[in-house]
Amino acid sequence: MSINRLINKVEIEAKELDFRETISDKKEKILLAAQNLFGQHGFEAVSTRALAKEAGVNIAMLSYYFGSKEKLYEATIHFLMDRRRDDMNKLMVNLQSPMEKVFALVDFYVDKVFGQGVAYKIFMREVSEGESGGIRDEILSFMMGNMNGMKKIFQEGIDKGDFRKVDIEMTISTLIGSVHNLSFNPALCKRMFNLNIDESFISNDDLKKRVKDHLKDLLKAQLTIPQNLI
Repeated sequence: MSINRLINKVEIEAKELDFRETISDKKEKILLAAQNLFGQHGFEAVSTRALAKEAGVNIAMLSYYFGSKEKLYEATIHFLMDRRRDDMNKLMVNLQSPMEKVFALVDFYVDKVFGQGVAYKIFMREVSEGESGGIRDEILSFMMGNMNGMKKIFQEGIDKGDFRKVDIEMTISTLIGSVHNLSFNPALCKRMFNLNIDESFISNDDLKKRVKDHLKDLLKAQLTIPQNLI
């Protein structure tokens, strides 16, 4: 059957689906499946057949909405970046003090990496292995936007006199590097933390809380102005 006939078949099937499931819903369903598979296995190792099966759709529907696996991959990355921006913007709306914002930042970053490790892996894999230009540069720009947002939070605390003067870039590197090490070296970290080798490392809630508490204590100690200097 030709691709055009398959697409026509998809259009007919789409009209027969529950009217409450919009095009946006269907596309998001595919994007979430793509996020999971691309994150776990990388772009090259994932077939369109596997993507369709994970999303619960037929291959023609992938073509109908995205055109190709390459376009779906790009759309998945844009989808992830848009959601991260929205989540970060919502996070800071009702927070007042710089320390509250720093603690919220720790919670946000640990939750995102531990809870959606596959999304983080897509970004890091593309940055480290992807070709220069195109989607790699978009991810780098997105990540630098996040970094600049973090820098503003620390700088705000310094300017208000709530934080002592610190090396902001190295402080951010400490936060990111700690979480990155845990999420990308699970076999080593399981041994270090005496966890069951078969246990899911990034879904361990006790460990996640431990990471958050440690980073908050570390940052509070680093940022707090000594009493004799107040």
